[in-house]
Amino acid sequence: MKGKITFLLVLLVVLAANVQAQNKDKKKDKESKPQYNETHLNEIYFEYGTPGVIWGTVEPILIKTERIATSPLGESLLTLIEDILFGGSLYEDLEIYGFKCYGVAALSYQRRVRDQQWLGLGFEVSYAYSRVKGGNEEETAEVPVHIFMPTFNVNFYYFRRPVIEIYSGLTAGLGMWMDGKETTFFYAGHFNALGVSVGGKQLRAHCEIGAGMKGTINIGLGYKF
Repeated sequence: MKGKITFLLVLLVVLAANVQAQNKDKKKDKESKPQYNETHLNEIYFEYGTPGVIWGTVEPILIKTERIATSPLGESLLTLIEDILFGGSLYEDLEIYGFKCYGVAALSYQRRVRDQQWLGLGFEVSYAYSRVKGGNEEETAEVPVHIFMPTFNVNFYYFRRPVIEIYSGLTAGLGMWMDGKETTFFYAGHFNALGVSVGGKQLRAHCEIGAGMKGTINIGLGYKF
């Protein structure tokens, strides 16, 4: 009986030693294999996208245009005098009924969180040039509009490899609608449903599909440092 117990104890010791040796080998192999770890945590990139939903975001915004002369003689000078004497406005508001955006360009900066490199935080400035049509019962006008959108962004990288990364993200901030007469502020937001980044350690290209102020499709080129 003692012999059997001794044999079992020896067998358990051998098995435990074998398991421990296997764990050490696995740990050694894991340490010897190159782990994907970002060496360049900062990235600057430029991107251009299809027209976003700025129109739906800022509606109803009024554009201002020079008011038509309303003096009996129809003279601009008399209208100006009337405005000065009686406190009238040299401009009048026109309701927007047409909007054409020529795409959205953005310059962005992002930094990966060192200990959690699946997370990227940054900020960007987007710009869109548009031509807006507006009118009332008396007149119509077409006004060029410049739209600036400084925003903060966060990206979540759920597939990371040296050559390709797949991610999603959120962008939120402030928008400024500038029609030459006044500046109107509005909320600017964008949701990136699917983004794919490809390239080397420093030079990267990406394509994003989403919805919001930056449109449906965005393509960009970035540099990591």
